[in-house]
Parts: sequence; C-alpha cells; structure tokens
Amino acid sequence: MGRAGPFFGRAKHRARRLFSLNAAFAILCLLLSSTPAYVFASQTPLESEIKAAFLLNFAKLVIWPDSESDSMEEDFLIGIHGDSQLLKVCREGLQGKAVGALKIKVLKVGEGETFDLPVGMKILFISKEHKIDIERTIASVTDRPVLLVSDHAGFAHMGGSIELVQDKNHMGFEINRAQEFRSGMKINSRLLRIAQQVVD
Repeated sequence: MGRAGPFFGRAKHRARRLFSLNAAFAILCLLLSSTPAYVFASQTPLESEIKAAFLLNFAKLVIWPDSESDSMEEDFLIGIHGDSQLLKVCREGLQGKAVGALKIKVLKVGEGETFDLPVGMKILFISKEHKIDIERTIASVTDRPVLLVSDHAGFAHMGGSIELVQDKNHMGFEINRAQEFRSGMKINSRLLRIAQQVVD
C-alpha cells in the first residue's frame, strides 16, 4: 500500500507514466475497490484483459449526461470495433456487470470503414488493427456522449476521448477532455490523476 502514492501525484509528474501490465491491472483493481480484485481468470493478465479492465474502469468512473431515454435503458452498451480477442474477453469478463442501475452489454460494432452506432452506446473501442478513417469517426460523434477509446497512436491528439498507450510490456492512457466538455460527460478526477497526459 505504501507504494501507491506516486501513482496519484500532481500533473507535473505525469510525463511518460506507463505501468507494467501487472501493475496496471493492480491499479485498476484498486480504483474499482468495490469489485473483486480479479475480474478475469488468469493470474497474469493478458494485454486484452488489461484493456478490458481499463474499459470497466472508464464505465465506472465517467458520468454520462441524463437523457430522455435513460429511464427506458436497461443496458450499458460497450462497442468493440476491430479486435476479436478483446471482444471475446469483454463478453466473458464484463458482460452483465453493473454500472449503476444498468448492466453491461458488449457489442461487436462494424466491419467496414464506417459504421452507425446503436442508440445508447456509452463506450466505443476502436482497434489500431482495423483501418478506418479515425478523424472522420471522431468527428461523427464529437457532440454525442460516447466515450471514444482506442490504442491507435495519436488518437487523443486527434480528438478521441482516451488513448491506450503501450510501450513493450507497459501500458498507460492519455485523456483528451474536449469531447467530454462538448457532450456533457464528466471524467472522474481519479482517472485524470493517473493519466499519462491530459489534453484540455
């Protein structure tokens, strides 16, 4: 416990903050202190399990604006685009978990270069392996309360919400708050503190 302090330092210490995969997984579990320590089966988490744990944290630690359809929603929709392994892990590890009064439902989104998001989508993960027009996709949902997450290099600086950054066996994330401000979402300060970089 005594070693947790540096991960929650001030913004000036954020430069190049990347965690080993095991450390990243442990930190994510600490952030979600109300959930079991291990959401997934393996004791040594795979890259896809770390990404899924990040998505679960984002689901828990981002507040979405109220809408007229909120009272009719039963599912917290997480879309995965272009990563079949992450889709599998999320369906096995996240499906059915509670986010407030809603239950997570994981969807496979799109196959081509463009796609329509289901109504009520909360989080969309776009894989770097799937070649689409990233900037066009970001622009298409820029004012909608959809948290855009990707491991595509430069995603946050293109206007995406959160970019997962990996260097060999270390992983962290960068946050761009522009869409948050435009769409009415609110990112919890705990995520902002451990982000590698925050773009306002």
